[in-house]
Amino acid sequence: MEQAYLPALAGSSAFDDIDRHLALFMARHSEKHADLAGLTAALLSRELSRGHVCMELREFAGRAVDDDDPVLSSMVLPDAALWEACLAESGAAAGDDGFFPLVVERGRVYLHRYWTYEKIIAGELLGRVGAADITTGAGDDDLPARLFPDDGEGNLQFEAARMALAGKLCVISGGPGTGKTTTVAKILFLMLCEDPAMSIALAAPTGKAAARMAEAVDKARSVIENLISSGGTAGRGDMSRVLEAFSLIEGTTLHRLLGSRPGSIHFRHGRENPLHHDAVIIDEASMIDSALMAKFLQALKPGARLILLGDRDQLSSVEAGAVLADICGSALEREGLLKNNVIQLSRSWRFEKKAGIGRLSSAVRSGVTGKGLMNIFQEYGPREGIAFYDLPGERAMRGAIMKPVLENYGRYINEHDAMTALSMLNSYRILTPVKSGPWGVDGLNRLVESILEEAGLITRDGAFYINRPVMVRENDYSMGLFNGDMGIVREDESGRRRVYFPSTVPGQARIVMPSLLPAHETVYAMTVHKSQGSEFDRVLFVVPGKNYPIITRELIYTALTRARNLMEVMADREILSLGVSRRVSRASGLADRLV
Repeated sequence: MEQAYLPALAGSSAFDDIDRHLALFMARHSEKHADLAGLTAALLSRELSRGHVCMELREFAGRAVDDDDPVLSSMVLPDAALWEACLAESGAAAGDDGFFPLVVERGRVYLHRYWTYEKIIAGELLGRVGAADITTGAGDDDLPARLFPDDGEGNLQFEAARMALAGKLCVISGGPGTGKTTTVAKILFLMLCEDPAMSIALAAPTGKAAARMAEAVDKARSVIENLISSGGTAGRGDMSRVLEAFSLIEGTTLHRLLGSRPGSIHFRHGRENPLHHDAVIIDEASMIDSALMAKFLQALKPGARLILLGDRDQLSSVEAGAVLADICGSALEREGLLKNNVIQLSRSWRFEKKAGIGRLSSAVRSGVTGKGLMNIFQEYGPREGIAFYDLPGERAMRGAIMKPVLENYGRYINEHDAMTALSMLNSYRILTPVKSGPWGVDGLNRLVESILEEAGLITRDGAFYINRPVMVRENDYSMGLFNGDMGIVREDESGRRRVYFPSTVPGQARIVMPSLLPAHETVYAMTVHKSQGSEFDRVLFVVPGKNYPIITRELIYTALTRARNLMEVMADREILSLGVSRRVSRASGLADRLV
């Protein structure tokens, strides 16, 4: 006998209003089994908000609707086969034929829109599988080997370049310091050697990540120029054109590349109006959700080369999907259809000097917990880039962070030049998994402000007090400000308070009136999610003394790999180990479509 799910759902705090509204809509449009169809929609809506693209019926079948709800905990979900059959009879769901609000496929339930996104992603990626010979076009057949000298470990960077140049799709995954950006810079150079007039776009999900990528590529360009100038004269006549074209490549956000439309989920570029670029390189691909990836792939012209860069072990996108992880998993673990288009870089060149950070992040990625994790801190220590401190109580927190706060934030506050101060500000950051509470962003920002004010370094005389660090939270294309951009409040020559941001012109600042800023927040401390795409010389990672579900292996790994030179972890040991043990697994059918 079918249970009356919807009345119980109406008064439950286990579901949000949007989940209940979708449940009622689905029930009204069902011919049979309206309660079950409505509940399925509510469960699916909740799963989407948790980052899942679909719902695996076998994971829910035979379980209580919600273990923590006093009413729903006594209501049991049906067997998976029966559940699927009832949805088929309801008229609200079907297989891959026709349009229905819900789609049931391979034991998974999707909202039709997300099922479509997944099919688009798989189809577009598989449509780019192909091969061609590697060429340089500059009369120098030895150039690829010169750019990628044998490193004694399989020369995976050279293999990544060969993969990128030999076809239309290349996915490069690797942790920080494994040379992803350097490799791409050399690939860009080789592409331009093929055709200096080639149109190439560099993009990333956030403005900060796009700027970092462009800076890294620019640094690599000077290295390449030195290598070319000392490596013979073959093709030198064309080389000046290549280097000039290389210098003109700039980074942008993925939304700007696609042509974002205010107030719309649609972009100016799509299948009917594709991007004109011959090659597109996307950094921080782990941050791209299913919806955005599908729209981006549809906007590529058929013959364009695509290179995706990212770290499959980092946090996935905020919205639904784990596209990069699914692509890499299907190719590297399951030897799927993209196995010749995906490569994993493993050697971290950056952490060879600070071996502790590399060893610790590797251990977390592998799931090392308890004493094993603590032994790594003891073995390496601050000289090798890592330190551990037991999380103090709320009252003792002030004293625990006072010295590093005054030392690191005092430097930028005492620096007169705004651009130098910005650089100093971005050399240190406090990271935390959560927004609220004494160990969250809000509490830590207030604590840092109090410490700095007590020391006479700041005076909080208004919302935009002098030396307040701010981070933009949304893109504003008219202002040229993007999600993740960081600036500081200073007085201009007339004594008016302005916010100074880095400019695309070296040594110059972009100066913005406070009243014109898009949504923003104070940024002495920031969430780990917001730190993606950023790196700092020194990081203090504060793990709250509460077992939040958000504290996962992926989040901890992401936090650890934000530090270049010193990573200090302040945590409850048990909570830290529980977090490393907790893995993010997002329901999706993408990997299956790629094998």
